[in-house]
Amino acid sequence: MSLNHFQVSSNAEVDGEEMSTEFELTSPVRSFTVRANSVRERNAWLDAINTAIEDHASRKATFVVTSTTSTNGSSAGSGIECRIGVAPPVWVPDRRVTMCQKCAVEFTVLVRRHHCRSCGQVICSSCSSNKAPLRYLEFNSARVCDSCFEALERGKSGFNMISRIFFKIRILIFRAWRNRNAEGTV
Repeated sequence: MSLNHFQVSSNAEVDGEEMSTEFELTSPVRSFTVRANSVRERNAWLDAINTAIEDHASRKATFVVTSTTSTNGSSAGSGIECRIGVAPPVWVPDRRVTMCQKCAVEFTVLVRRHHCRSCGQVICSSCSSNKAPLRYLEFNSARVCDSCFEALERGKSGFNMISRIFFKIRILIFRAWRNRNAEGTV
């Protein structure tokens, strides 16, 4: 994995011993939580990773001649987009959740835990009955919670509108081409 898009975060002000030794690594390829043996070890890891990211960025800057800017005006490669389905989520660990994070039904032997592949929350099967294509999975369909599914569907509607416009343009171009060829054969 390249260090270009890595982000590191920690919950320094968390009270629990278990969570105070954790930090999250997020990238467009993979996101996960890491737990150290102690807060001191966690801080050493954070320092080492942040130093590696900074060193990589400064070395890479010596090779970049011009700054590239994306269509939305932000610098390309500046970080991870916060939209769902674009980057892999950090999963909430199973052992931290005793009930569905959407409807609050308690997990049992019959009511199983599932992770939303879009937001990372632990949810029951009733709250995750949908699958949706996710960009970070190269648009393969994966289980998502109902709220992420609705948000992804809303985002897809803009794509569908653009698709319809391009389809209409293709039809107009085809008709113009057909008419031009029809006039040439007469």
